[in-house]
Amino acid sequence: MPDEMDPAVQYARRAKASQTLRLLIIFILIGSLFAITGVRQFMLDPIHKVELDVMWFLLQVAPLLAILPGLLSGTRKGFMYCALASLFYFVHGVMLSTNPELQRLGILEAGLAMVLATVATLAGKAAKDDSVNPQP
Repeated sequence: MPDEMDPAVQYARRAKASQTLRLLIIFILIGSLFAITGVRQFMLDPIHKVELDVMWFLLQVAPLLAILPGLLSGTRKGFMYCALASLFYFVHGVMLSTNPELQRLGILEAGLAMVLATVATLAGKAAKDDSVNPQP
């Protein structure tokens, strides 16, 4: 029966595909937050010195860069740190939404951060936990 596969194999393939899709969505959301931060910092609300702009931008995207190794490992801790880091951007987006000039950008940032936290939490629930079942 080559057409029919073992249900365990089918389940494993579906689980791997859904985990890959979640990771893809997370990376798209991280890239969007990275872009929003860059657009705001360099175009909409820049500091007058370029060096300060670059330093402030790097400081603001440092949490996004710090979580990438954990996400690539695919462990629960990596996804938990991603959800935690997204809360910084949610709070920042809410703060920006009080400014009439940057209100739309703030709402977009807060919304993307909320979706990122949700997807990261769901991915973390489905991820492997290396501390309980170490892989050889």
